[in-house]
Amino acid sequence: QAFEGRLSFVSAPKLHEEYGIEAASLFKELVYEKESLVASATSRDKSGAEVLNIGDAQAGIYVNAVLVAAGLAQVEKLNPRRKNPSLLEQLKELESEIKVGHLNMWKHGEPPDSDEEREEKKREA
Repeated sequence: QAFEGRLSFVSAPKLHEEYGIEAASLFKELVYEKESLVASATSRDKSGAEVLNIGDAQAGIYVNAVLVAAGLAQVEKLNPRRKNPSLLEQLKELESEIKVGHLNMWKHGEPPDSDEEREEKKREA
């Protein structure tokens, strides 16, 4: 059964944003028709969508981290979920390495805020 969800700890660009198509393509490559995927829901976001960690134990991959390592997702800046602080720290370390290499969305330094981050900043102001 399909349901709306998003990845925990990370934010990938939307399709209309720079590197959005590349992020979506890599995500599809990692999850489409994979039988050994496991998704664990950590919470629900404000819209009611499940917040997920997705992995493939047989292939030894954690989808959220692969997107960060490819420079196609960033660790959330605003209110990151803190249910797994060690995992969050691992993702931040990985992101730091990718920033130094200026890979994909880090090509020109810090990527612009996502739509959600801009909306959150407006609400806080």
